[in-house]
Amino acid sequence: DLFPELHDGRRALRPGLAVEVIEPVRGALVEGEDVVFREDDHRGDLLERLAGDALQLAYQREPRPIFLFNVGQTFRKAGRYADAIAAYKRFVQAAPEHPLVSEARGYETTLAVLVEQLARTSQIEISLVDKQAEAERVRQNLMVQQRQTEEAQRALAAEKAKQKKIYSRPWF
Repeated sequence: DLFPELHDGRRALRPGLAVEVIEPVRGALVEGEDVVFREDDHRGDLLERLAGDALQLAYQREPRPIFLFNVGQTFRKAGRYADAIAAYKRFVQAAPEHPLVSEARGYETTLAVLVEQLARTSQIEISLVDKQAEAERVRQNLMVQQRQTEEAQRALAAEKAKQKKIYSRPWF
């Protein structure tokens, strides 16, 4: 088991398996020979973020295709969709007869659609932000024009007040 549960319910990563991944991460505690992740880590699920990288290292050391499937699973759950798709593809290539191949292909297809939808959503959001900025510029221009019109009307009213008629009643 790559991530055995300790006596107090926390999860550990056995040393030597993915030390290169764990060492730079603060928030991990070393207890005896195990690297332990705190449950109160508010930077996201640290174990989930590192599990895919740890499994890739495990696959490099012991090429078992199930590691690639699990890499895809952890990347998918961590929101690293492009990495998950690549891992599922590698799994299918490494073990085309494995019982989980159809599931991996399903995840691959679903994630590809999701990535495409996220890209479209991002483009729409960028377009919306651009349109909102343009609308704000138009609003600012209209406000300037309105102020100029009001100033011109005040100036005209002042000019008319200066040119008051001398006579208030008509002569005839």
